[in-house]
Amino acid sequence: MNDITEKPRYRVTAGKALSQEQVTDLRGKTFYRYLIRTDTDEILKKAGISRHALKTLLTDPDIDQAIDRREEELSNATYTITPSEGSVADFIYGQLDLHLETILQGSSLSKWYGYDVIEMLWGKDSNGRNAVTSMMSKPIQWFEPLSGGALQWFPNDGSQPIMISDQADFYYRYLYQQHKPTYLNPKGKSILSRVYWLHYFKTNGWRFWSKFLERFGSPLLIGKTDATTEDDAQEFANALLAAHNSGVVTIGVDEEVTPITATSDGKAFVSYDSVVKQSITTYLLGQTLTSGTDKGGTYGQGVVHQEQQEIIFSSDRKHALKAVQRFIDVICMANGFEAPEFKWVAKKFINQEQLDADKKAHEMGVRFTKSYFVDEHGYNEQHISHMDYGDGQGAVKLPTSTQANRYTSMANKTWLPFKAADGDEQFTPEQQELEQVADDALNASVQPFDTDDIKSIIASIEGDTDDEKVASLRETLFNRCGEDLADSDFTQLVNTFLAVSDAHGFADESSEV
Repeated sequence: MNDITEKPRYRVTAGKALSQEQVTDLRGKTFYRYLIRTDTDEILKKAGISRHALKTLLTDPDIDQAIDRREEELSNATYTITPSEGSVADFIYGQLDLHLETILQGSSLSKWYGYDVIEMLWGKDSNGRNAVTSMMSKPIQWFEPLSGGALQWFPNDGSQPIMISDQADFYYRYLYQQHKPTYLNPKGKSILSRVYWLHYFKTNGWRFWSKFLERFGSPLLIGKTDATTEDDAQEFANALLAAHNSGVVTIGVDEEVTPITATSDGKAFVSYDSVVKQSITTYLLGQTLTSGTDKGGTYGQGVVHQEQQEIIFSSDRKHALKAVQRFIDVICMANGFEAPEFKWVAKKFINQEQLDADKKAHEMGVRFTKSYFVDEHGYNEQHISHMDYGDGQGAVKLPTSTQANRYTSMANKTWLPFKAADGDEQFTPEQQELEQVADDALNASVQPFDTDDIKSIIASIEGDTDDEKVASLRETLFNRCGEDLADSDFTQLVNTFLAVSDAHGFADESSEV
């Protein structure tokens, strides 16, 4: 007999409105959807169980532990809203303090079973604002998601289902969450269904092992006797039965007792159970390792193991983000507020190896910009007040340009004379490249000072024989420019020249190692 559910007939009507669905499965609309309500999940369909019956899998210690781990990781995640200040933000924070745990629980249930429906009850808060007073996830067997995104509710009295998604207050009354729904599987992807067969094999493996222990836990005794009467034979059988408890039996000369023991020590079951458990934890937690690196594992494998778990935890947060944001949108719309944005606060993992490399580079003379620490190390820009390069100048004010201001005052630096490389040639290829950078700067006619400012300062001391005034000319020129020198083209050219010099220095140092 052909399975007619696998070969649906279609109806395509031209000229209909674009909002109407044209391609539909006519047979599935009545008999299979309303009467039988077969699950659209292929695994559950073949197993012959309903979706809500998957809750029995939570009695498995390994599955329950993995589920709890993911739920605890999600509930302990740090969050914020933007903007985070003001009366609206205080109202949102208050509502989240009351109901965030329920929302996250419903988000997790929607991943375990494929979908979840939370009903919200409304009231007034102390300030007279519309607020959600109670939230609770309802049993999923009460509801039936449809392919078009609609949601039906099946009353317990057996009456016709009610299309609650068409109700006017559906948006404010229910928080409906789905996990990767498709047209063929509108109930969503159930994570628990993916481990159903693993749980099934594990459970039946333990049953088989229990029977094995019951049968071969104590040796099976086979006795031979020359008893001529039924009473003597029964007495011999009772002696064999007592031998199971005492381990001692007395027999006659013409009697014989032979023990039968198991030929296997159960290692096959241990391996079988270990594989099933690891498969469960690998799927639910991304756990690629079992217990550290004491059995041949490496540090690299441990890093991959941690990264895989973080990917799964991040997926849970991303899925829950949509539900929390919708809840915020609903309560803000009910009060006429502009909804703030909900965000998870990402965990900051500082790369110690990169910090050590940056420290060595700093000791060799390299100076990094604020944007480097923001982009490469994940620091928040507003948390960095200043940069102290440790070169005797103290805390240096950060320039607003993209170039780093290495020194507060170039006039206070002691410049060393240039020394050419020893040899017949005046410059090495590396030094010649540095010379070219300097020539390009000169050709650009970039000056650190305005020409009119220089003429004005020189005219003010022209003809003056005061040695102190003449000696302060250099400092006066730099002070004339003020803090604008940090943003000048001249400073950027100097920093470019220094960066090229540092790069050559690192290259030369590396070539000598």
